[in-house]
Amino acid sequence: MEIRDLCKRQRYAFPDFTGCLSFQPGQGKEYNVFHNPSGSPDDVFTRFQLLADAHIHITRENCRAMLDHMDSLGIDRALLMAFDEESAEVNFDLAREHPQRFLADCNVSSTPFGRLESRLYSYKERGAAGLGEFMVNRRIDDPYIRRVFAICQELELPVTFHMSPEAGYSYGIVDDAGLPLLEDALRRFPRLILIGHSQSFWIEFSADVPHEREGRNSWGCGPVAREGRVFQLMDEYENLWCDLSAGSGSCAIMRDHDRGLDFIHRFSDRLLFATDMTGPDMVFPLHDYLADCLAEGELSQAEADRIFHGNFERLFGKIQRPEQ
Repeated sequence: MEIRDLCKRQRYAFPDFTGCLSFQPGQGKEYNVFHNPSGSPDDVFTRFQLLADAHIHITRENCRAMLDHMDSLGIDRALLMAFDEESAEVNFDLAREHPQRFLADCNVSSTPFGRLESRLYSYKERGAAGLGEFMVNRRIDDPYIRRVFAICQELELPVTFHMSPEAGYSYGIVDDAGLPLLEDALRRFPRLILIGHSQSFWIEFSADVPHEREGRNSWGCGPVAREGRVFQLMDEYENLWCDLSAGSGSCAIMRDHDRGLDFIHRFSDRLLFATDMTGPDMVFPLHDYLADCLAEGELSQAEADRIFHGNFERLFGKIQRPEQ
């Protein structure tokens, strides 16, 4: 989850803001990264098919409001992200109360090394769909991270990770510029699906990656002169998937219209629509952007179906449209 921290750094009021940043791909429509809708939410997301959100944060306190917000945006089912063991328990409760709307991800952050196996096996038995948002602030080659990955591979639990550029800075599992540790993990755990998310992952969409930690913890902007490591790793490792949520995922796809479309054409079978919403006043631009690409014939219906719901169903289970 990157939004609240980002808005604090940029000194935007959270959550009462409109259009922190925007993209204008080509000529015409402007897409706001954040939008606090003053009119009908139906004007923001066009409801024309099943829609799954693979990355959302919901609490007991805002669950009813978030369900109403999901309805207004046309989101049929969502994967609940956990920050830690405590929020994982909330996820299980909400998924049990609303089984058609929510699936629960689990998480470990304070579980001792020796108890990781029993904890994760218990989560699996209780119906965990995956592990995420995994953000333990250690290097990916740390024994703790490798142990979590090994167990999740055995249990067939996909891992959605948040990445940090440096241990002790921000939050998330840590890799160097160029993502060498992620590549090692993809090779070391070939049956584990790792789902990339956050700034330090998506900044590698372009080859011109900053090397200082603040730059690596940003979204990136402007044309993509050369394909970055995200392209290369997606080409080489079938167990790498991408979560298109938040400003980082939206920016990667939208910053360079042609490169973004090329990425989708090549990898639409491993891309997951997601938002990273934490409250009912948040909306992200990518759905409308992709819907426009579909309407213009730049995106096929099959590609849109895979991104909006098909890949989610392959990983996590079938979706049914809720009764209105």
